[in-house]
Amino acid sequence: MRHRRKRAKVDARIYTLARRNHIQILEYANAGNHLHILLKSHSRDHLTKFLRLAAGQIAQLMTGAKKGIKFGKYWSALAWSRLIKPGKALAAIQRYLRLNQLEALALEFGYKVIRWNKIKKDQSD
Repeated sequence: MRHRRKRAKVDARIYTLARRNHIQILEYANAGNHLHILLKSHSRDHLTKFLRLAAGQIAQLMTGAKKGIKFGKYWSALAWSRLIKPGKALAAIQRYLRLNQLEALALEFGYKVIRWNKIKKDQSD
């Protein structure tokens, strides 16, 4: 997903599937090797369908796999989710996703990314 054209296809697919499954995307970050999506769903069924379709269709986009032709495993882990209530937790998640968006842009243009919390930790030793 790090190539610009593939990243654009993945991003478009996420937003298309969200719209079709009545999912509202609040924040989204394509980090190149994983995705962060802060979303709002009114139904567990819509959320489940969205996650299942997104995982399958992104794997097909990236690998060129076709139905009936085995490719193997694409994702190294299952989707991880967490319910967030409005307030401090939501604001913290939104900041984290924005940081991931900036890091993905920096990596796309060849910059080395150093996290501030790692710098502070290293300097205190």
